[in-house]
Amino acid sequence: MKKFLLLVVAGLLILVGCGNSQSKGGKSLSKDSVVTRTFKLDRDVNEADEVAKQEITVTVSYQGKKYKKVSIKLATHVSDEFKDEVKKLIDAEDDKEGAKQALIEGYEGEGGIDELRDYDGITVTSDWTGEAMISEIEIDPDKVDFDDIKNSEDLGEICKMIKTYSPTLFIKNMEKNGFKEVK
Repeated sequence: MKKFLLLVVAGLLILVGCGNSQSKGGKSLSKDSVVTRTFKLDRDVNEADEVAKQEITVTVSYQGKKYKKVSIKLATHVSDEFKDEVKKLIDAEDDKEGAKQALIEGYEGEGGIDELRDYDGITVTSDWTGEAMISEIEIDPDKVDFDDIKNSEDLGEICKMIKTYSPTLFIKNMEKNGFKEVK
């Protein structure tokens, strides 16, 4: 699972790290307007020795050159066999919610997602829907201590880029690397 999260973060790092110049183009908006744009990338990942489908959705909210919030949603859709095994394990327990919570905690612990909760300005939620494991990571640039998180194996680089890159450059790099805007 740690490899899984590292692959996701590496993918995001590649897409924001490819650019090195600021674009002046774009739509003309009032400085007071908060813009929210959402981008999605679908890919295959190796999860629990099986190929799974993963959707990465990145939502960027910004006002001018100031980030308001960056959200990353990871939805990993596993095989029917894997879903059936998880369902059997949960159904075998008297406390089904407790079993589901243990599954989520194991997923987060294996992927290092649980450690992200230790940072101010980072909010993490995860859920097993019966079809997919979904994790949502929200980054509040006004509350993140960039010096504290810079050594995080999972989000250090992306937070460094949020601190130094404009939202426009961040978005252009996502598009260059295969993310498609969700309208």
